[in-house]
Amino acid sequence: MRMIIFLLMVWGGFLVPEMMAQPYIREKVFVHTDRDLYLTGEKIRMKVYVTDAAFNHPTPFSKVAYLELWGPDGLPIEQLRFPLFDGKADISLLLDRNLHSGYYQLRAYTRWMLNGSAEDFFLLPLAVLNPEEEIPLFDESVENLPEIPNRIKAEASDSLVCDIDPLAVVLSLSPEKTAVGTRVVVNIHTLDVNGNPLPANISLSVAKKSPIPFGFSEKEEEWNPLDRFCRPVNPVYAPEKLTFLPELFGMLVSGTVFGPENKAYSEAEVYLAIPGKIPHVKWALADSKGRFYFNLPDRYGVGELVVFATDSSGSHLRVKLDPVIAAAVPPPFPLSLSFSQKDTQLLKELFLNHQIQTAYEDEISVSKDLPTKPPIPFYGIAERTYRLDDYTRFSIEETFIEIIYQVHVLHREGKTLLRIYDQYADAMLEGDPMMLVDGIPFLNAENLLAINSRKIEQVDVLSTRYFSDNRFMDGMVHLITYEGRGDAVKLPDHYLRQNYSFYTPGSAFIPVTLPETPDFSVPDFRNLLHWEPNIVTDSAGKARVEFYTSAAAGKYEVRVVALTSDGLGGKTVKTLEVVYP
Repeated sequence: MRMIIFLLMVWGGFLVPEMMAQPYIREKVFVHTDRDLYLTGEKIRMKVYVTDAAFNHPTPFSKVAYLELWGPDGLPIEQLRFPLFDGKADISLLLDRNLHSGYYQLRAYTRWMLNGSAEDFFLLPLAVLNPEEEIPLFDESVENLPEIPNRIKAEASDSLVCDIDPLAVVLSLSPEKTAVGTRVVVNIHTLDVNGNPLPANISLSVAKKSPIPFGFSEKEEEWNPLDRFCRPVNPVYAPEKLTFLPELFGMLVSGTVFGPENKAYSEAEVYLAIPGKIPHVKWALADSKGRFYFNLPDRYGVGELVVFATDSSGSHLRVKLDPVIAAAVPPPFPLSLSFSQKDTQLLKELFLNHQIQTAYEDEISVSKDLPTKPPIPFYGIAERTYRLDDYTRFSIEETFIEIIYQVHVLHREGKTLLRIYDQYADAMLEGDPMMLVDGIPFLNAENLLAINSRKIEQVDVLSTRYFSDNRFMDGMVHLITYEGRGDAVKLPDHYLRQNYSFYTPGSAFIPVTLPETPDFSVPDFRNLLHWEPNIVTDSAGKARVEFYTSAAAGKYEVRVVALTSDGLGGKTVKTLEVVYP
Protein backbone atom coordinates (compact mmCIF):
# COMPACT_ATOMS: atom_id res chain seq x y z
CA MET A 1 0.00 0.00 0.00
CA ARG A 2 1.52 3.31 -1.07
CA MET A 3 -1.28 5.75 -0.33
CA ILE A 4 -1.95 7.78 2.78
CA ILE A 5 -5.59 7.59 3.82
CA PHE A 6 -7.00 11.06 4.10
CA LEU A 7 -9.99 12.39 5.97
CA LEU A 8 -11.07 15.22 3.69
CA MET A 9 -12.81 17.96 5.61
CA VAL A 10 -14.53 20.82 3.84
CA TRP A 11 -13.49 23.82 5.85
CA GLY A 12 -13.76 27.32 4.47
CA GLY A 13 -13.80 26.02 0.91
CA PHE A 14 -10.51 24.18 1.37
CA LEU A 15 -10.08 20.42 1.69
CA VAL A 16 -7.81 19.95 4.68
CA PRO A 17 -6.11 16.52 4.69
CA GLU A 18 -5.62 15.01 8.11
CA MET A 19 -3.15 12.15 8.19
CA MET A 20 -4.90 9.06 9.43
CA ALA A 21 -2.84 5.98 8.56
CA GLN A 22 0.46 4.62 7.31
CA PRO A 23 2.40 4.09 5.14
CA TYR A 24 3.85 7.57 4.85
CA ILE A 25 4.62 8.88 1.37
CA ARG A 26 8.26 9.92 1.37
CA GLU A 27 9.30 12.36 -1.32
CA LYS A 28 12.74 13.27 -2.63
CA VAL A 29 13.99 15.86 -5.08
CA PHE A 30 16.65 15.79 -7.76
CA VAL A 31 17.83 18.85 -9.73
CA HIS A 32 19.65 18.69 -13.07
CA THR A 33 21.56 21.93 -13.66
CA ASP A 34 22.78 22.96 -17.09
CA ARG A 35 26.35 23.49 -15.80
CA ASP A 36 28.61 23.15 -12.76
CA LEU A 37 30.26 26.58 -12.97
CA TYR A 38 28.51 29.92 -13.46
CA LEU A 39 29.46 33.55 -13.84
CA THR A 40 27.58 36.27 -12.00
CA GLY A 41 24.86 37.70 -14.23
CA GLU A 42 24.15 34.31 -15.83
CA LYS A 43 21.06 32.17 -15.36
CA ILE A 44 21.10 28.77 -13.71
CA ARG A 45 18.78 26.59 -15.76
CA MET A 46 17.35 23.59 -13.96
CA LYS A 47 15.08 20.60 -14.43
CA VAL A 48 13.54 19.50 -11.14
CA TYR A 49 12.32 15.96 -10.54
CA VAL A 50 10.21 15.05 -7.49
CA THR A 51 9.76 11.32 -6.90
CA ASP A 52 8.47 9.03 -4.19
CA ALA A 53 11.44 7.61 -2.33
CA ALA A 54 10.04 4.08 -2.20
CA PHE A 55 9.79 3.44 -5.93
CA ASN A 56 11.47 6.48 -7.48
CA HIS A 57 8.39 7.19 -9.60
CA PRO A 58 7.62 10.80 -10.50
CA THR A 59 4.98 11.72 -7.94
CA PRO A 60 1.79 13.72 -8.49
CA PHE A 61 1.53 14.18 -4.70
CA SER A 62 3.05 17.62 -4.08
CA LYS A 63 2.07 20.31 -6.58
CA VAL A 64 4.66 22.85 -5.38
CA ALA A 65 8.40 22.70 -4.74
CA TYR A 66 10.95 25.12 -3.28
CA LEU A 67 14.50 25.84 -4.35
CA GLU A 68 16.94 28.03 -2.44
CA LEU A 69 20.34 29.49 -3.18
CA TRP A 70 22.64 29.72 -0.14
CA GLY A 71 25.82 31.78 -0.12
CA PRO A 72 29.34 30.87 1.05
CA ASP A 73 28.62 32.70 4.31
CA GLY A 74 25.77 30.31 5.09
CA LEU A 75 23.03 32.89 4.45
CA PRO A 76 20.11 32.45 2.04
CA ILE A 77 20.37 34.48 -1.17
CA GLU A 78 17.08 33.66 -2.89
CA GLN A 79 14.13 31.30 -2.76
CA LEU A 80 12.03 30.11 -5.69
CA ARG A 81 8.56 28.63 -5.40
CA PHE A 82 7.27 26.88 -8.48
CA PRO A 83 4.47 24.54 -9.59
CA LEU A 84 5.09 20.88 -10.34
CA PHE A 85 3.48 19.07 -13.25
CA ASP A 86 3.56 15.28 -12.85
CA GLY A 87 6.48 15.66 -10.45
CA LYS A 88 8.60 17.80 -12.81
CA ALA A 89 9.40 21.48 -13.38
CA ASP A 90 11.61 23.63 -15.60
CA ILE A 91 12.94 26.69 -13.75
CA SER A 92 15.73 29.25 -13.88
CA LEU A 93 17.50 31.49 -11.39
CA LEU A 94 19.34 34.70 -12.33
CA LEU A 95 22.60 35.20 -10.43
CA ASP A 96 23.07 38.75 -9.19
CA ARG A 97 26.05 40.49 -10.80
CA ASN A 98 27.27 41.66 -7.38
CA LEU A 99 27.71 38.19 -5.87
CA HIS A 100 31.25 37.30 -4.76
CA SER A 101 33.14 34.32 -6.13
CA GLY A 102 32.72 31.16 -4.08
CA TYR A 103 30.81 27.94 -3.59
CA TYR A 104 27.06 28.43 -3.42
CA GLN A 105 24.58 25.71 -2.57
CA LEU A 106 21.26 24.85 -4.16
CA ARG A 107 18.74 23.31 -1.80
CA ALA A 108 15.41 21.88 -2.96
CA TYR A 109 12.47 20.30 -1.15
CA THR A 110 8.69 20.19 -0.91
CA ARG A 111 6.55 21.41 1.97
CA TRP A 112 5.69 17.79 2.76
CA MET A 113 9.40 17.00 3.18
CA LEU A 114 9.56 19.52 6.06
CA ASN A 115 7.99 16.80 8.23
CA GLY A 116 11.17 14.74 7.89
CA SER A 117 14.84 15.52 8.25
CA ALA A 118 16.57 18.35 6.37
CA GLU A 119 19.23 15.74 5.51
CA ASP A 120 16.76 14.40 2.96
CA PHE A 121 16.64 17.73 1.10
CA PHE A 122 18.47 17.91 -2.21
CA LEU A 123 21.73 19.82 -1.74
CA LEU A 124 24.13 20.69 -4.55
CA PRO A 125 27.26 22.90 -4.51
CA LEU A 126 27.80 25.23 -7.47
CA ALA A 127 30.91 27.20 -8.33
CA VAL A 128 30.15 30.88 -8.99
CA LEU A 129 32.77 33.32 -10.30
CA ASN A 130 32.53 37.10 -10.46
CA PRO A 131 34.48 38.18 -13.60
CA GLU A 132 35.36 41.49 -11.92
CA GLU A 133 37.18 39.72 -9.09
CA GLU A 134 40.57 38.05 -9.20
CA ILE A 135 40.50 34.36 -10.12
CA PRO A 136 41.04 32.33 -6.93
CA LEU A 137 44.04 29.98 -7.41
CA PHE A 138 45.34 27.24 -5.13
CA ASP A 139 48.96 26.41 -4.36
CA GLU A 140 49.80 23.44 -6.61
CA SER A 141 53.02 22.78 -4.74
CA VAL A 142 51.07 21.31 -1.83
CA GLU A 143 51.15 17.51 -1.86
CA ASN A 144 48.21 15.19 -1.28
CA LEU A 145 45.51 17.64 -2.27
CA PRO A 146 42.12 16.58 -0.88
CA GLU A 147 39.61 15.22 -3.33
CA ILE A 148 35.83 15.02 -3.27
CA PRO A 149 34.64 11.86 -5.06
CA ASN A 150 32.03 13.51 -7.33
CA ARG A 151 32.18 16.62 -9.48
CA ILE A 152 28.82 17.62 -8.12
CA LYS A 153 28.29 15.96 -4.80
CA ALA A 154 24.84 15.51 -3.30
CA GLU A 155 25.04 13.70 0.02
CA ALA A 156 22.61 10.82 0.39
CA SER A 157 21.15 9.95 3.76
CA ASP A 158 22.54 6.87 5.50
CA SER A 159 19.10 5.32 5.19
CA LEU A 160 19.36 5.31 1.38
CA VAL A 161 21.11 2.80 -0.87
CA CYS A 162 21.91 3.45 -4.53
CA ASP A 163 20.96 0.09 -6.01
CA ILE A 164 18.29 1.10 -8.50
CA ASP A 165 18.26 -0.49 -11.96
CA PRO A 166 20.04 1.82 -14.39
CA LEU A 167 18.60 3.29 -17.55
CA ALA A 168 21.00 3.24 -20.49
CA VAL A 169 21.11 6.58 -22.33
CA VAL A 170 22.88 6.32 -25.70
CA LEU A 171 23.91 9.67 -27.16
CA SER A 172 25.36 10.36 -30.62
CA LEU A 173 26.42 13.71 -32.08
CA SER A 174 26.55 14.52 -35.76
CA PRO A 175 29.17 15.87 -36.16
CA GLU A 176 31.27 15.59 -33.00
CA LYS A 177 33.63 18.29 -34.31
CA THR A 178 32.22 21.27 -36.18
CA ALA A 179 32.73 24.94 -36.99
CA VAL A 180 31.14 27.94 -35.33
CA GLY A 181 27.66 28.79 -36.59
CA THR A 182 26.80 25.29 -37.80
CA ARG A 183 24.06 22.80 -37.04
CA VAL A 184 24.54 19.83 -34.72
CA VAL A 185 22.13 16.88 -34.54
CA VAL A 186 21.78 14.93 -31.29
CA ASN A 187 20.22 11.47 -31.40
CA ILE A 188 19.13 10.06 -28.05
CA HIS A 189 18.20 6.43 -27.36
CA THR A 190 16.92 5.22 -23.96
CA LEU A 191 17.13 1.49 -23.20
CA ASP A 192 16.50 -0.78 -20.23
CA VAL A 193 19.14 -3.16 -18.83
CA ASN A 194 18.21 -5.78 -21.45
CA GLY A 195 18.66 -3.36 -24.33
CA ASN A 196 14.94 -2.92 -24.97
CA PRO A 197 13.58 0.54 -25.89
CA LEU A 198 12.13 2.42 -22.94
CA PRO A 199 10.46 5.86 -23.19
CA ALA A 200 11.81 8.46 -20.79
CA ASN A 201 11.56 12.14 -19.88
CA ILE A 202 14.84 13.89 -20.62
CA SER A 203 16.61 17.17 -19.94
CA LEU A 204 19.56 18.15 -22.14
CA SER A 205 22.17 20.89 -21.82
CA VAL A 206 25.02 21.92 -24.11
CA ALA A 207 27.48 24.18 -22.28
CA LYS A 208 31.09 25.24 -22.65
CA LYS A 209 33.33 22.84 -20.76
CA SER A 210 34.51 24.49 -17.56
CA PRO A 211 37.57 23.82 -15.40
CA ILE A 212 37.33 21.42 -12.48
CA PRO A 213 37.60 23.37 -9.19
CA PHE A 214 40.08 22.39 -6.49
CA GLY A 215 39.01 19.29 -4.58
CA PHE A 216 36.79 17.79 -7.26
CA SER A 217 37.54 14.64 -9.23
CA GLU A 218 38.32 14.87 -12.93
CA LYS A 219 37.22 11.27 -13.48
CA GLU A 220 34.14 11.54 -15.62
CA GLU A 221 32.82 8.14 -14.61
CA GLU A 222 32.55 9.34 -11.03
CA TRP A 223 30.20 12.14 -12.00
CA ASN A 224 26.92 10.59 -10.94
CA PRO A 225 23.90 12.88 -10.76
CA LEU A 226 21.76 9.88 -9.84
CA ASP A 227 23.00 9.87 -6.24
CA ARG A 228 19.54 11.13 -5.27
CA PHE A 229 17.67 8.52 -7.32
CA CYS A 230 17.97 5.90 -4.58
CA ARG A 231 15.64 3.57 -2.75
CA PRO A 232 15.10 4.01 1.00
CA VAL A 233 15.85 0.94 3.08
CA ASN A 234 12.56 1.40 4.89
CA PRO A 235 9.91 2.70 2.47
CA VAL A 236 7.28 3.01 5.24
CA TYR A 237 9.47 5.35 7.29
CA ALA A 238 7.41 8.13 8.87
CA PRO A 239 8.39 11.06 11.10
CA GLU A 240 7.17 11.17 14.66
CA LYS A 241 4.96 14.19 14.04
CA LEU A 242 3.21 15.45 10.91
CA THR A 243 3.25 19.24 11.21
CA PHE A 244 3.18 20.42 7.61
CA LEU A 245 0.33 19.59 5.26
CA PRO A 246 1.26 18.68 1.69
CA GLU A 247 0.50 21.16 -1.08
CA LEU A 248 -1.94 18.98 -2.96
CA PHE A 249 -3.73 21.73 -4.88
CA GLY A 250 -1.11 24.45 -5.32
CA MET A 251 0.36 27.17 -3.10
CA LEU A 252 -0.68 26.81 0.52
CA VAL A 253 -0.81 29.67 3.02
CA SER A 254 -1.20 28.64 6.64
CA GLY A 255 -1.01 30.25 10.04
CA THR A 256 -2.48 30.56 13.53
CA VAL A 257 -5.06 32.86 15.08
CA PHE A 258 -4.34 34.17 18.58
CA GLY A 259 -6.87 35.60 20.99
CA PRO A 260 -6.64 37.09 24.48
CA GLU A 261 -3.53 36.21 26.51
CA ASN A 262 -1.84 35.19 23.24
CA LYS A 263 -3.58 31.82 23.17
CA ALA A 264 -4.60 30.01 20.00
CA TYR A 265 -8.19 30.89 19.16
CA SER A 266 -10.50 28.33 17.57
CA GLU A 267 -13.52 28.92 15.32
CA ALA A 268 -12.25 32.35 14.27
CA GLU A 269 -13.27 33.62 10.85
CA VAL A 270 -10.15 34.32 8.80
CA TYR A 271 -9.99 36.49 5.68
CA LEU A 272 -7.23 36.44 3.07
CA ALA A 273 -6.95 38.97 0.25
CA ILE A 274 -4.47 39.63 -2.54
CA PRO A 275 -4.52 43.43 -3.00
CA GLY A 276 -5.09 44.63 -6.54
CA LYS A 277 -7.57 46.03 -9.00
CA ILE A 278 -8.68 42.47 -9.74
CA PRO A 279 -9.69 41.14 -6.31
CA HIS A 280 -9.12 37.71 -4.87
CA VAL A 281 -10.62 37.04 -1.44
CA LYS A 282 -10.93 33.79 0.51
CA TRP A 283 -12.44 32.82 3.84
CA ALA A 284 -11.66 30.03 6.31
CA LEU A 285 -12.53 28.95 9.84
CA ALA A 286 -9.68 28.29 12.25
CA ASP A 287 -9.65 24.74 13.64
CA SER A 288 -9.57 23.69 17.29
CA LYS A 289 -5.88 24.66 17.49
CA GLY A 290 -6.40 28.04 15.88
CA ARG A 291 -4.88 26.82 12.61
CA PHE A 292 -6.11 27.97 9.19
CA TYR A 293 -5.21 27.11 5.58
CA PHE A 294 -5.73 28.76 2.22
CA ASN A 295 -5.00 27.59 -1.29
CA LEU A 296 -3.76 30.47 -3.43
CA PRO A 297 -4.44 30.86 -7.15
CA ASP A 298 -1.66 30.40 -9.68
CA ARG A 299 -0.02 33.82 -9.39
CA TYR A 300 3.52 34.74 -10.37
CA GLY A 301 6.04 37.23 -9.06
CA VAL A 302 6.17 39.14 -5.76
CA GLY A 303 3.01 40.64 -4.32
CA GLU A 304 1.27 41.15 -1.03
CA LEU A 305 -1.17 39.34 1.21
CA VAL A 306 -3.61 40.88 3.65
CA VAL A 307 -4.86 38.50 6.36
CA PHE A 308 -7.05 39.24 9.37
CA ALA A 309 -9.42 37.39 11.70
CA THR A 310 -12.48 38.14 13.82
CA ASP A 311 -14.47 36.19 16.37
CA SER A 312 -18.21 35.54 16.16
CA SER A 313 -18.97 39.01 17.57
CA GLY A 314 -16.68 40.77 15.12
CA SER A 315 -13.90 41.47 17.64
CA HIS A 316 -10.38 41.69 16.27
CA LEU A 317 -7.89 38.83 16.69
CA ARG A 318 -4.16 38.53 15.94
CA VAL A 319 -2.91 36.45 13.01
CA LYS A 320 0.54 34.95 12.44
CA LEU A 321 1.51 33.33 9.14
CA ASP A 322 3.81 30.33 8.94
CA PRO A 323 7.24 30.94 7.36
CA VAL A 324 7.72 29.74 3.79
CA ILE A 325 11.36 28.75 4.15
CA ALA A 326 12.72 25.70 5.95
CA ALA A 327 14.09 26.49 9.40
CA ALA A 328 17.10 24.18 9.05
CA VAL A 329 20.31 25.71 7.65
CA PRO A 330 22.36 23.60 5.21
CA PRO A 331 25.81 22.59 6.46
CA PRO A 332 28.67 24.80 5.27
CA PHE A 333 30.53 23.59 2.21
CA PRO A 334 33.98 22.35 3.33
CA LEU A 335 36.09 23.96 0.58
CA SER A 336 36.91 27.43 -0.69
CA LEU A 337 36.60 27.92 -4.42
CA SER A 338 39.94 27.85 -6.24
CA PHE A 339 41.41 26.68 -9.55
CA SER A 340 44.71 25.53 -10.96
CA GLN A 341 46.97 28.04 -12.69
CA LYS A 342 46.57 26.07 -15.95
CA ASP A 343 42.83 26.81 -15.91
CA THR A 344 43.18 30.60 -16.01
CA GLN A 345 43.17 30.81 -19.81
CA LEU A 346 39.95 28.81 -20.11
CA LEU A 347 38.34 30.87 -17.35
CA LYS A 348 39.34 34.08 -19.15
CA GLU A 349 37.67 32.71 -22.30
CA LEU A 350 34.47 32.19 -20.31
CA PHE A 351 34.77 35.74 -18.95
CA LEU A 352 35.30 37.19 -22.43
CA ASN A 353 32.37 35.29 -23.93
CA HIS A 354 30.19 36.51 -21.06
CA GLN A 355 31.28 40.14 -21.53
CA ILE A 356 30.56 40.04 -25.27
CA GLN A 357 27.21 38.42 -24.68
CA THR A 358 26.30 41.00 -22.04
CA ALA A 359 27.28 43.87 -24.35
CA TYR A 360 24.89 42.59 -27.01
CA GLU A 361 22.14 41.31 -24.77
CA ASP A 362 19.70 43.90 -26.14
CA GLU A 363 20.22 42.59 -29.66
CA ILE A 364 20.23 38.91 -28.68
CA SER A 365 17.61 38.02 -26.10
CA VAL A 366 18.70 34.78 -24.46
CA SER A 367 15.47 34.42 -22.53
CA LYS A 368 11.96 35.74 -22.38
CA ASP A 369 9.27 35.58 -19.76
CA LEU A 370 6.81 32.79 -20.21
CA PRO A 371 3.20 33.95 -20.47
CA THR A 372 1.14 33.65 -17.31
CA LYS A 373 -2.61 33.53 -16.91
CA PRO A 374 -4.17 36.88 -15.95
CA PRO A 375 -5.96 36.81 -12.59
CA ILE A 376 -9.76 36.56 -12.57
CA PRO A 377 -11.99 38.28 -9.96
CA PHE A 378 -13.24 35.76 -7.44
CA TYR A 379 -16.84 36.92 -8.00
CA GLY A 380 -16.67 36.90 -11.80
CA ILE A 381 -17.50 40.09 -13.70
CA ALA A 382 -19.03 43.17 -12.11
CA GLU A 383 -22.48 44.14 -13.40
CA ARG A 384 -21.82 47.87 -13.35
CA THR A 385 -18.62 49.91 -13.43
CA TYR A 386 -18.50 53.60 -12.53
CA ARG A 387 -15.45 55.72 -13.40
CA LEU A 388 -15.64 58.62 -11.00
CA ASP A 389 -13.69 60.98 -13.26
CA ASP A 390 -16.80 60.99 -15.47
CA TYR A 391 -18.87 62.53 -12.67
CA THR A 392 -18.83 65.44 -10.28
CA ARG A 393 -16.80 64.51 -7.25
CA PHE A 394 -18.69 63.91 -4.01
CA SER A 395 -17.87 62.09 -0.80
CA ILE A 396 -18.19 58.33 -0.97
CA GLU A 397 -21.57 58.42 0.76
CA GLU A 398 -22.86 61.15 -1.56
CA THR A 399 -21.48 59.22 -4.55
CA PHE A 400 -23.67 56.27 -3.58
CA ILE A 401 -26.69 58.54 -3.13
CA GLU A 402 -26.25 60.65 -6.26
CA ILE A 403 -24.56 58.32 -8.76
CA ILE A 404 -24.45 54.64 -7.79
CA TYR A 405 -28.11 53.92 -7.24
CA GLN A 406 -27.59 50.19 -6.52
CA VAL A 407 -25.80 51.00 -3.23
CA HIS A 408 -27.95 52.36 -0.42
CA VAL A 409 -26.59 53.89 2.81
CA LEU A 410 -28.69 53.24 5.92
CA HIS A 411 -28.28 54.67 9.43
CA ARG A 412 -29.90 52.47 12.07
CA GLU A 413 -29.48 52.53 15.86
CA GLY A 414 -26.23 54.46 15.62
CA LYS A 415 -24.75 52.15 12.99
CA THR A 416 -24.07 52.78 9.33
CA LEU A 417 -24.98 49.97 6.93
CA LEU A 418 -24.79 49.39 3.21
CA ARG A 419 -27.44 47.52 1.29
CA ILE A 420 -27.54 46.51 -2.37
CA TYR A 421 -30.61 46.97 -4.55
CA ASP A 422 -31.21 43.99 -6.84
CA GLN A 423 -32.63 45.56 -9.98
CA TYR A 424 -33.56 42.17 -11.44
CA ALA A 425 -35.64 41.15 -8.42
CA ASP A 426 -36.69 44.75 -7.83
CA ALA A 427 -35.94 44.32 -4.14
CA MET A 428 -33.32 45.28 -1.58
CA LEU A 429 -30.98 42.46 -0.57
CA GLU A 430 -31.26 41.82 3.17
CA GLY A 431 -27.68 41.09 4.24
CA ASP A 432 -24.39 42.99 4.23
CA PRO A 433 -22.66 43.21 0.88
CA MET A 434 -18.98 42.39 0.44
CA MET A 435 -17.19 45.76 0.74
CA LEU A 436 -13.75 45.92 -0.89
CA VAL A 437 -11.05 48.52 -1.44
CA ASP A 438 -8.45 47.39 -3.99
CA GLY A 439 -9.50 43.81 -3.27
CA ILE A 440 -9.15 44.18 0.53
CA PRO A 441 -12.31 43.45 2.58
CA PHE A 442 -13.70 46.19 4.82
CA LEU A 443 -16.14 44.92 7.44
CA ASN A 444 -17.14 48.35 8.72
CA ALA A 445 -19.20 50.57 6.40
CA GLU A 446 -18.14 53.69 8.30
CA ASN A 447 -14.47 53.01 7.47
CA LEU A 448 -15.42 52.60 3.82
CA LEU A 449 -17.37 55.85 3.69
CA ALA A 450 -14.50 57.75 5.37
CA ILE A 451 -12.19 57.18 2.39
CA ASN A 452 -11.30 60.26 0.34
CA SER A 453 -13.23 59.85 -2.92
CA ARG A 454 -10.53 61.72 -4.86
CA LYS A 455 -8.29 58.68 -4.38
CA ILE A 456 -10.88 56.40 -6.01
CA GLU A 457 -10.71 55.84 -9.75
CA GLN A 458 -13.49 53.31 -10.19
CA VAL A 459 -16.34 51.59 -8.37
CA ASP A 460 -17.56 48.11 -9.39
CA VAL A 461 -20.93 46.85 -8.23
CA LEU A 462 -22.44 43.36 -8.19
CA SER A 463 -26.14 43.70 -7.34
CA THR A 464 -27.11 40.04 -7.05
CA ARG A 465 -26.58 37.46 -4.35
CA TYR A 466 -23.63 35.14 -4.98
CA PHE A 467 -21.84 32.21 -3.34
CA SER A 468 -18.09 31.93 -2.65
CA ASP A 469 -16.09 29.69 -0.27
CA ASN A 470 -19.27 28.34 1.41
CA ARG A 471 -20.55 31.87 2.02
CA PHE A 472 -23.50 33.76 0.58
CA MET A 473 -22.91 37.44 -0.16
CA ASP A 474 -25.69 39.95 -0.69
CA GLY A 475 -23.99 41.80 -3.49
CA MET A 476 -20.61 43.48 -3.68
CA VAL A 477 -19.21 47.01 -3.91
CA HIS A 478 -15.55 47.40 -4.86
CA LEU A 479 -13.70 50.73 -4.62
CA ILE A 480 -10.56 50.80 -6.79
CA THR A 481 -7.88 53.45 -6.23
CA TYR A 482 -5.68 54.87 -8.96
CA GLU A 483 -2.67 52.88 -7.68
CA GLY A 484 -4.77 49.77 -7.18
CA ARG A 485 -2.68 48.38 -4.29
CA GLY A 486 -4.55 49.64 -1.23
CA ASP A 487 -1.70 52.01 -0.33
CA ALA A 488 -3.91 55.09 -0.57
CA VAL A 489 -6.21 54.02 2.27
CA LYS A 490 -5.55 53.28 5.93
CA LEU A 491 -6.22 49.69 6.87
CA PRO A 492 -7.48 48.69 10.33
CA ASP A 493 -4.67 48.00 12.79
CA HIS A 494 -5.43 44.29 13.15
CA TYR A 495 -4.93 43.63 9.43
CA LEU A 496 -1.69 41.75 8.74
CA ARG A 497 -0.18 42.99 5.51
CA GLN A 498 3.11 41.60 4.22
CA ASN A 499 5.05 40.93 1.03
CA TYR A 500 4.61 37.47 -0.40
CA SER A 501 6.45 35.53 -3.10
CA PHE A 502 4.09 33.69 -5.39
CA TYR A 503 5.31 31.35 -8.13
CA THR A 504 8.58 32.43 -9.67
CA PRO A 505 7.99 33.47 -13.30
CA GLY A 506 9.51 31.05 -15.75
CA SER A 507 11.73 31.97 -18.67
CA ALA A 508 12.09 30.24 -22.01
CA PHE A 509 15.50 29.51 -23.43
CA ILE A 510 15.96 30.95 -26.92
CA PRO A 511 18.47 28.82 -28.84
CA VAL A 512 21.21 30.10 -31.10
CA THR A 513 19.88 30.78 -34.61
CA LEU A 514 21.84 30.18 -37.79
CA PRO A 515 23.35 33.49 -38.98
CA GLU A 516 22.44 34.80 -42.42
CA THR A 517 26.10 35.38 -43.26
CA PRO A 518 29.23 33.41 -42.27
CA ASP A 519 30.37 36.21 -39.97
CA PHE A 520 28.04 37.03 -37.09
CA SER A 521 26.54 40.47 -37.70
CA VAL A 522 25.47 40.45 -34.05
CA PRO A 523 28.02 38.44 -32.04
CA ASP A 524 26.59 35.49 -30.13
CA PHE A 525 29.16 34.23 -27.65
CA ARG A 526 26.96 32.50 -25.10
CA ASN A 527 28.55 29.84 -22.89
CA LEU A 528 25.29 27.85 -22.85
CA LEU A 529 24.51 26.76 -26.42
CA HIS A 530 21.33 24.83 -25.77
CA TRP A 531 18.93 23.93 -22.97
CA GLU A 532 15.95 21.66 -23.57
CA PRO A 533 14.34 20.32 -20.37
CA ASN A 534 11.28 18.48 -21.68
CA ILE A 535 12.37 15.95 -24.27
CA VAL A 536 10.39 12.70 -24.38
CA THR A 537 11.68 9.64 -26.20
CA ASP A 538 9.08 7.79 -28.25
CA SER A 539 7.91 4.17 -27.99
CA ALA A 540 11.17 3.12 -29.66
CA GLY A 541 13.09 5.00 -27.00
CA LYS A 542 14.34 7.59 -29.50
CA ALA A 543 14.42 11.39 -29.72
CA ARG A 544 16.21 13.87 -31.98
CA VAL A 545 17.39 17.35 -31.02
CA GLU A 546 18.99 20.02 -33.21
CA PHE A 547 20.87 23.16 -32.22
CA TYR A 548 23.40 25.59 -33.67
CA THR A 549 26.80 26.49 -32.34
CA SER A 550 27.55 30.10 -31.47
CA ALA A 551 30.52 32.28 -32.44
CA ALA A 552 32.64 30.93 -29.58
CA ALA A 553 34.99 28.04 -30.28
CA GLY A 554 36.01 25.49 -27.66
CA LYS A 555 34.92 22.21 -26.13
CA TYR A 556 31.33 21.84 -25.00
CA GLU A 557 29.64 19.23 -22.81
CA VAL A 558 26.40 17.67 -24.02
CA ARG A 559 24.81 16.42 -20.82
CA VAL A 560 21.62 14.34 -20.63
CA VAL A 561 19.65 13.20 -17.58
CA ALA A 562 16.64 10.87 -18.00
CA LEU A 563 13.90 9.40 -15.82
CA THR A 564 11.21 6.92 -16.82
CA SER A 565 7.69 6.67 -15.44
CA ASP A 566 8.82 3.44 -13.75
CA GLY A 567 11.52 5.25 -11.80
CA LEU A 568 14.58 4.23 -13.80
CA GLY A 569 17.20 6.96 -14.06
CA GLY A 570 20.12 7.39 -16.40
CA LYS A 571 22.64 9.94 -17.62
CA THR A 572 25.36 10.44 -20.16
CA VAL A 573 27.88 13.11 -21.14
CA LYS A 574 29.56 13.66 -24.51
CA THR A 575 32.04 16.26 -25.72
CA LEU A 576 31.44 18.51 -28.72
CA GLU A 577 34.38 20.40 -30.20
CA VAL A 578 33.68 23.71 -31.95
CA VAL A 579 36.45 25.28 -34.04
CA TYR A 580 36.94 28.34 -36.20
CA PRO A 581 36.75 27.50 -39.94
